[in-house]
Amino acid sequence: MAQQLDLVTSVGMPDQFTFYTVKITAISSFAWTFAALPAMIPAFIAPPTAEKNGSSIIEGFHTIIEEFDLHSPQPDYTMDLYFLASLLLGWIPCLLSDKYGRKISLVLASFATGLVCLLCAFSPNYTIFLVGRFIQGALFSTLSGIGFVFVSESLPFSCHGRASIIFSLMWCLGYIIMAPLASLFSDWRILHIAISVPIILYGFVLLFWTKESLAFLVSNRQFDKVAEWVHASDSVSSTKFDRGCLSTYEQEPLTEKDEKELPAPDHSAISAFTDPKILKPLVIMTYMWITDFIVYNGLSLTSTTLAIGDPHWNYAASGLVEIPASIILPLLMDLIGRRPSVILTHALTGVILALLPFIPDSHDHMYLSFWMISKFGVAASFFALYIYAAELFPVEHRSLCVGTCCALGNIGALLVPSVSKMSPMAMFGIYSVVSLGSCVLTLLLPETAH
Repeated sequence: MAQQLDLVTSVGMPDQFTFYTVKITAISSFAWTFAALPAMIPAFIAPPTAEKNGSSIIEGFHTIIEEFDLHSPQPDYTMDLYFLASLLLGWIPCLLSDKYGRKISLVLASFATGLVCLLCAFSPNYTIFLVGRFIQGALFSTLSGIGFVFVSESLPFSCHGRASIIFSLMWCLGYIIMAPLASLFSDWRILHIAISVPIILYGFVLLFWTKESLAFLVSNRQFDKVAEWVHASDSVSSTKFDRGCLSTYEQEPLTEKDEKELPAPDHSAISAFTDPKILKPLVIMTYMWITDFIVYNGLSLTSTTLAIGDPHWNYAASGLVEIPASIILPLLMDLIGRRPSVILTHALTGVILALLPFIPDSHDHMYLSFWMISKFGVAASFFALYIYAAELFPVEHRSLCVGTCCALGNIGALLVPSVSKMSPMAMFGIYSVVSLGSCVLTLLLPETAH
């Protein structure tokens, strides 16, 4: 598979961060913060495998388990329907994003996610609550997948790694802040209201403070809007666009004859899924997404049920360990390349998870340390997939492909409740094998770093 053309540099964008692109990166990165909040909230409102009156219900927090008198396996539906919706419907907004634009998709997803959080907060029964969770799940791929695609298409390839540091930190913020929010708002209804307001406000920020991604505009030959984008950047940035590149790039589609000879980009799912150059990396990346989903969610959503330590602190610590992962990983990808970094992070995760079952019960602190290292590894590998995938697929199918990987990755998340009920040997063995399998499959993919 040939390396994708860096469309933003082809129209004269400086091969570095500017004031304008830093602003775009900062704003768009909050999409991951607001994707994390509804995704991680079950760790407190319905801890996995929790039983009513069981020890795994968090002390001092009023959960939906108590509110609706739930018994196993009913609490697990809070996660299951969320991931099922993302699996079945998550690719649809991404397909529409390839046709209508990244910005409008993110704006609508932000408004919808916030409003559905309010629906959950005022649910009169568990059924209505689950409907809200289902809709939230359908929107997750838009906030997470398209959120990074949006900024990656507004930056040169050389800046993708450093931009992902900001995105990763914003995910960590959304992940970690759930613990103090749950301590401050100790009722599941109030907690939902607390996260809904900033998500809705974020939709207005996206609407009024951002423009469509530059690569999307170039790919669709919307050169009037490209010119507006370039003017907005040059007006506030000291480093300017090379206007000669843009003028040269515009020449072909300017005449009526050439417009007829050069068909509009084909954004259909059929054209993407029947192209062998796209299908091979799509299948491999989907497997890796499933792998990272099952391991990441298996560790994250059960962090409040670890046998040792305070549930709030364990949850926060499992998020804090992602901060060094989010900083080290992008720098590593720029240093040794995308593919070696993906292999290395999955290998680290697989090896550590294979060792966990053999740590004696009396060595609690060693167990917790290895558990945190495995969380570091899977967080780093997950961040790597977003950077790698955004560069593997062509612009006209990028949101669909990344969104499909993200959506199908929920197969792994749906398996978490079943796998978590297995013996530690079987559970960590599965996590280890699938992680190491990703190392092997990555060898079949091309390097994308310049």
